[in-house]
Amino acid sequence: MIIGIDENDKKGLEDFLEEEKIQNSVTFVDKNLTQYAYFTAIDIFVLNCQTPIEYFGRAIIEAMVLQLPILGTRFGGMSETVIDGETGLLHTEGRNGVADLSDHILSLGTSFGRRFKMGRRAYKRVKDEFLEETMIKRISVVLKKVSRSSTP
Repeated sequence: MIIGIDENDKKGLEDFLEEEKIQNSVTFVDKNLTQYAYFTAIDIFVLNCQTPIEYFGRAIIEAMVLQLPILGTRFGGMSETVIDGETGLLHTEGRNGVADLSDHILSLGTSFGRRFKMGRRAYKRVKDEFLEETMIKRISVVLKKVSRSSTP
């Protein structure tokens, strides 16, 4: 498992991993570095955001472009970007979501077919909804409607 993390947050997680005797299964990377190489090495993208400040996460879109299924928190932009059960799986924030997140990791981690289908759907969603050309067309439609309605 590869975990992108700030150095400040690392100690508590290291202690937990040692208690669970799984510390040798985890590699930490600085979450602020370019991580494209890590994206190509993973099967599932997990963004367990615990504050609703992640309105439209670019990291989620980048992972979806690489056909990765997304495991994320059910609020903010993540709940608008990820279609639960189709392009990824969402869980509630805080302690209430820990069991669901664990189940989701195990469920996708043990099912190549499900990961593959979700990853393909994630890529299609980005292609259909979030590429620059698509966004330009949508914004153009809105601007035309606004300009027509404001013209005397």
